[in-house]
Amino acid sequence: AFEGYYNPAMSEAALLDFGVGYQVNSWFRADVTGELRGGASFHGLEVVTDTKPAQYYADLYKTNVTSYLAMLNGYADLGTWYGVTPFVGAGVGVAFNRAWGGEDVGVAQGSAGSPSQGVGGMLSSGNTTNLAWALMAGFDFNVTRNLKLELGYRYLDYGKFKTGGS
Repeated sequence: AFEGYYNPAMSEAALLDFGVGYQVNSWFRADVTGELRGGASFHGLEVVTDTKPAQYYADLYKTNVTSYLAMLNGYADLGTWYGVTPFVGAGVGVAFNRAWGGEDVGVAQGSAGSPSQGVGGMLSSGNTTNLAWALMAGFDFNVTRNLKLELGYRYLDYGKFKTGGS
């Protein structure tokens, strides 16, 4: 048998993010942040082909996903020129991920028949707790002595999602 996964994707999510930070010295700062990511959905197609006897099965999986994250982040400021400070950073934390409202819609076809629909079912909710980590880089712009505007990029890995049984 051959099994393949096609076009797994997650939609965009609404994001509520909050944090508080502290400038430790002239080159190092840290913050603690919390995030809620909700309203996203995951979908992916699984296809299984069996050559003896000739059969194939296809399943479209869909589920809603929500994540809660708590992160501790550190940043190294690389100097300031004309009010602009480039920085790099890293963070570590925990992510609580929930998959809910999932469904498995599938088709099965044998060698002599037409496709039969209606295979699959509903997926129960699943929760996972994962290590979360992030890498950041960007630029800070001094608006005032105590206020900065940041333009940056963050790569965030907040683990895996898991549904319950079908």
